[in-house]
Amino acid sequence: MATEDVQTNLRLPADLKDRLVASAAENNRSLSAEVTSRLEGSYEADDGFALILDQSKQIKELRAKVMESNFVMAQAFRVLTGLDNDRDACVQALSTLMQKTTADATEHFKALLNEHLSRTGQTPEEWMKATQAELDESRAKKPKP
Repeated sequence: MATEDVQTNLRLPADLKDRLVASAAENNRSLSAEVTSRLEGSYEADDGFALILDQSKQIKELRAKVMESNFVMAQAFRVLTGLDNDRDACVQALSTLMQKTTADATEHFKALLNEHLSRTGQTPEEWMKATQAELDESRAKKPKP
């Protein structure tokens, strides 16, 4: 038992304890290790569920952006083919869409970079240096025409 582990008394239904004992035997570990593993797994599952919810939210937002982009492109197509004469509204819609796309891409890149830095423990300067080294190495390997 590790020194940071604490002993806990716990009441369980008998059939649940029997199932845990059987699982512990199947997994070649103690009852305590089996309970710990299953509890930790439940927290990991919660984290996974939160990730899935976040990703589904992102997918919903992306779908809305694609629909908006499709609408603006259809409007531009109508102007270009002469089916619609409101050129100014079309240009404004395209301009707004481009600004939103640039802002979204920048925000997404910053979020990805912050996640990477958090995971690796790198500073932004270390990341830039490593990225530059990878680019230089890639360019050096690339055959010249």
